[in-house]
Amino acid sequence: MSKALSIIGAIFLILSFTACSTDNDDNLSNRSNNFEGVWRLSMKTIETPIDFHNDGNLTDVVYIGTNSPYDTEIIINNNNSGIIYFSDNFTYNTRDENGTLVYMVASSINNERVDIPFSYMLSNNSGIINYNDIEATFLLEGNTLFMTIDDGFVAKDIDTFETTVVQDLTYVFKKQ
Repeated sequence: MSKALSIIGAIFLILSFTACSTDNDDNLSNRSNNFEGVWRLSMKTIETPIDFHNDGNLTDVVYIGTNSPYDTEIIINNNNSGIIYFSDNFTYNTRDENGTLVYMVASSINNERVDIPFSYMLSNNSGIINYNDIEATFLLEGNTLFMTIDDGFVAKDIDTFETTVVQDLTYVFKKQ
């Protein structure tokens, strides 16, 4: 009788470890599947609001997506790699006018799609993306991907070219 209980106990332990291993693999696979796909830029934000329009209204939103096929995209593969395409280029300049920092924004749109390969590491719902020697952190919340570049927002004085403002820049992507 005790030998039969020992065998049943051993089988139970083996099945328990096997079940745990499968559950962990399934959870990792589900996270990876939720992360894979095409993500389109919906907005860019900064950490501290700024008066971009010099009208007294502060905002932390730097850009709102147009939902055009030419918006910035991230395409994530299942092999810890992907492609990012930046469709626009913004330059932020400032000028000190009577003690007030006045902002000037210049932008251009890339007519040709230049895909930039990247690699990523995923742990739970967050990770790190590396592209062009730039490291960005990301957080996945449902169908929204937040990619933050430390000190990614830079404004320079229009006359001296000295850096006047540096903030973290967050790209907000929606899954397509």
